[in-house]
Amino acid sequence: MEGQTMEGQTMEGRIKYLNREENYGYIETYNRKVGDVSFRLVDGKLQVDDTVSFLLQRSQNGKYYARNVTLVERNEIRRSTEDKLAWCAEGQREEQDFVNTVVPHLHRDIIINPKKKTDPYAIDLEDRGQGRYADLKKQTTPFFTAAGKDPRYDPRFTVTFNRKDYERYRELYPGCDIYYWVDWQQLSGYGVSIQPLTGVWVASFASMAALIESGQLYLHQYDHRKTDDVNAKDSYLFDLRHPIFQRLL
Repeated sequence: MEGQTMEGQTMEGRIKYLNREENYGYIETYNRKVGDVSFRLVDGKLQVDDTVSFLLQRSQNGKYYARNVTLVERNEIRRSTEDKLAWCAEGQREEQDFVNTVVPHLHRDIIINPKKKTDPYAIDLEDRGQGRYADLKKQTTPFFTAAGKDPRYDPRFTVTFNRKDYERYRELYPGCDIYYWVDWQQLSGYGVSIQPLTGVWVASFASMAALIESGQLYLHQYDHRKTDDVNAKDSYLFDLRHPIFQRLL
């Protein structure tokens, strides 16, 4: 409702800017209503791109600002997983790398989707040989706590698929394929250790959707996105050993 305030809420965001000389910075909240908020820099160890927790306050002139800013401990990757623009740019580099270095070993006629030149949100790839679109999911950090969420999952073989992607592809690309390019670069976290795993798997979106709609999959709610209205809030967990996945490399 109009006039409502979010003052007093504990939120999370990404440090977007720091001025160490004048001891202040800005946090990107990933909340359209709040926007970027300023804060006084007290902890000199904080860095740009760190994920932080803070108490949202409002000044007398109605502007939001942050207090009690503290670092949120996450995986070894310092870049916030909520920094959508940075991850989109990284995704574009990965798509080109996949087409240039991996596709030649797959013996498939796969290119970057030409529609991405005018629509950055178009699906990643086009498989000209099979006459359908495809999406690329490159995953480098294991879901270490998967078994704790549901004992059916082994973190070494667990991959994620955003519910937002499921809903979007069901409407726009129901006949597409989903490629998982896995290369675990971190082998321990949250008290869990796994063996290395590198490879490429593919599944039809239709088969993944059928599993989702059967209610068999665990739907993980992202702890760091509770006040986020930009990024996906939850993902389904898939096991690469399931028969719907074909290992290509």
